[in-house]
Order: sequence, then structure tokens, then C-alpha cells
Amino acid sequence: MATSLLAPASGIKNIVKSPETIQYLSQDNCNADEVEPILPFQVAMRPARRYNSFSSLSSLVGRGGEGFLAERKKIIMAVALFSTYFSVMGAKCALPSTFNILTSADSGLKYHQEPQQIMSRVLTISTAAIAIGKFLLGPVIDKFGGTLCLKVALSMLMGALGLIASTKSFSVFACSWIMVDFVFSSCWAACLNAIHSTFPEEDWAGRIGSLAVAGRVVDTAEANGWARGQVASRQDGEHSPPHEIITAEAQYPSQTSSSVNNSLRVLRSESKTIAFWMHLISRSSLMIIASFLLFVPSYMTNAFGMSTSSAARVGSLYALGSLLSVSFGAKRFSASTKKTKIISSVTLLGSLFGCCLLQLAHITGTMHISPVGGAVSMFVWGVAFSIPFYIPPSMYALRQGGRLSSATIADAFDLVGFILLAWFNGFVASRQQDILMSWYSPFVLLTGCSLVSLVSLVTALATEGCT
Repeated sequence: MATSLLAPASGIKNIVKSPETIQYLSQDNCNADEVEPILPFQVAMRPARRYNSFSSLSSLVGRGGEGFLAERKKIIMAVALFSTYFSVMGAKCALPSTFNILTSADSGLKYHQEPQQIMSRVLTISTAAIAIGKFLLGPVIDKFGGTLCLKVALSMLMGALGLIASTKSFSVFACSWIMVDFVFSSCWAACLNAIHSTFPEEDWAGRIGSLAVAGRVVDTAEANGWARGQVASRQDGEHSPPHEIITAEAQYPSQTSSSVNNSLRVLRSESKTIAFWMHLISRSSLMIIASFLLFVPSYMTNAFGMSTSSAARVGSLYALGSLLSVSFGAKRFSASTKKTKIISSVTLLGSLFGCCLLQLAHITGTMHISPVGGAVSMFVWGVAFSIPFYIPPSMYALRQGGRLSSATIADAFDLVGFILLAWFNGFVASRQQDILMSWYSPFVLLTGCSLVSLVSLVTALATEGCT
């Protein structure tokens, strides 16, 4: 035994194999052949080395630590995108939900014309500003990146909301609100661009779904506020959007720089495919379907004799159906096969078409629907349109546009939709809504939009990848 303990250093690997000894040698970054032999009783006498630098800790953590940090960054970015879209949607939807307050004598604004007429004009111009933003900002977002554009958008939004909360001049108020809608026009495309830059493809559908949830939560709150009139006064000030995107930058690799010409080149290339035009038609048609939420409380009051509060709850039920649909169905829809996607789209949009026909039958007197039946129909309406509206066109824009043109393609889809939406909202708002038959023409249009969307989306899904 004594002889073995005094063996040369070259034999130490066969002498001392305790974990403590091996750890000590590894900390010294040396080979066993280059050190003196260590006796077993000497191991306990040597002081433990401390890891006093981040690099040592990183080497100890290894790939597992890097994976943890990457997941943490993705969670931060997901929360930031949700909060940002929620804030921008809240600011955009505030004007319609506070329309009665803004046109009252207590609003604090100085009007030079009849308030309701001039506010209607502002609504029309602000919708046009959204269309202009969709037309202009897509290539800009693709060039500079979604995260940077969201920072700029939030800064502009805070300035505009600050002016709205403090000014008494209607001209300043109107210009600020038009700016809010112009900023809003960039938000969806910028979020999609940020998703493409940050998350792997298998996470795209989930992140798009979370953005849709943010929008639907705002819609639910807006529907409740419409009925109860419990909206904060302008003197209390609108809530400015938080700084999530600015403070939660999540240090991802920089997006590859792209030029406006490259973005437009990809758009031109995709515009030669059948799938592009079918997605555009489907998304534009469903945008009108989605916007009907603004008129659900008025429709339920006049068509079913509901009280104002009950009609508002139906509006919330409509938004809740949409929220549940995208929350639980977005990732499943995206991960399914082409055949399953087509079957799902036919089922959902077929249900939407049936809801429209049901409401038409009630309006014409062909069939009487109870208020409960009308509420259930609106819930199904919300469930049916959401996934076809949000997921297929957004996934198409991300996959086909990539970093160069995802925002440009998404904005191209929305541009046509908002032009149609501006006309449709004005058409419905101009009708005498307390007369039941006044809803006949709007529902004929909604029924046609649901059928067009069904045919075009199925065609788009079937022809993706074909020129």
C-alpha cells in the first residue's frame, strides 16, 4: 500500500479516483500527468475554488443555461407583444366607445359645427388614415424591423394620447386621433415581423393567437363600455401605452436588413400566385364580418327587444367566442395537415354562413328567434370567423414573405379590407337602426361576405405553393 501511494505522478489516474480529486484537477485546467500525486487525506485539506466570474458560471451551466435564457427572452418578447397590441387596440377603439361623451356639451371640446356630424367626418378620415398606413408602412417595417417600428409607434401613440387628454381644441383633437389610427395601421404587420424575427416557425401560430386574444379582450371591454356608459371622462385622460417593447428588448440577433425594393419585389412575386389573391379576398371579407361587433349591441336591442345592458352582454359573448376560438384552436389549426385545415375552414365558415342566414330569416319574419337563440347565434359567429380571419393569412405572410416582406404582404391584405370596412361602417351607421328591416341589406352583405370567404379560403389553402 505504501509503495502505491509513493508511485510516480504518471500513475495517479489509477491511484486517486475520488470525485473531489477529479473536480480539483478540472478546476486547475491541467492534466494529471503534470501535477504531483495527491493523497486521499490531502483532498480535504485543499480549499475549494470559487467561481467568481460569469464566464465560469456560463461554462458550468453550458447549453442548458443558454436554452433557459433563450426561453426566458422569448417569454419576455411574447408578453411585450401582447401588451403592445392590447394597448394600441385599446387606444384605437376608444373613439367609437366614447362617441356619446365626446359629442356632449360636457366633453370640453370647442366645436364649430354640429358635433355628431363633425365627429362622423373624423371617423371617416381616421379610417382612411388606416388604409393609407397599410399602403405605405409595410415596406418600411420590413426594412427597419418590427421591434424598432413598434418602439416608434408607441412613442408617437403616447404623444398623440397626451394631446387628446389635454387639448380643448377640436382641430388638435381630430389630428391627434387620426394619428392614433395611422399608428394603429402599422401595429399588426410590425408584430408579425417581430414574431418572424424572434420565434421559430412552430411558435408562430401561438403568438398570432395571443395577438388575436389581445384584440378580442379589448373588444369585450369595449362592448361592455358601450352599454354601461362607464367610460372615463376625457379630463381623467386616456391611458398611455406601456413601454414593454422598449424595456423588454430581449437581445435577439439583429434582423437582416432589407430594402423597400426587396419587399416590393417579393410582394410582386407573390401577387402572381392564386393563393395570394384568395387569402386577400378571404381576409378582406372577414374583416367586415369581424367589424360587425361594433353594431351587435344596437342590433340586439332593435331586433330582439333587449335592454341596453343585455345587448352589451351579447356583444361580450360575441367577443368571448372569438377569444376562446383563437386561444384553443390557433396552434392546432396551424399544425394540422392541408386536408384537415380545409375541413376545419369549411366547418367554421359554414357555421358562420348559417348564422347569417338565421339572422336574415329572423329579420324577414320567415323564422322567429328568441333573444337567447340570437345570443347563441352571436357566440357561434365569434367562434366561427376568428381562426380563418387571423391564422391562415398571417401564416401565409410569415412563410412567403419572410424577413424581407412579411409586413408588406400582411398590410396588402389589410389595405383592401379597411377600404371596404370604411364603406360598410358608414353604410350601416347611416341606416335607421330602430327599424328591423333596415338591417336586411347589411345582413345580405354579411351573408355574401361569409360565402365569399369560405370559397376563397378553401381555394387558398388548396393552392398554396402553386403559381
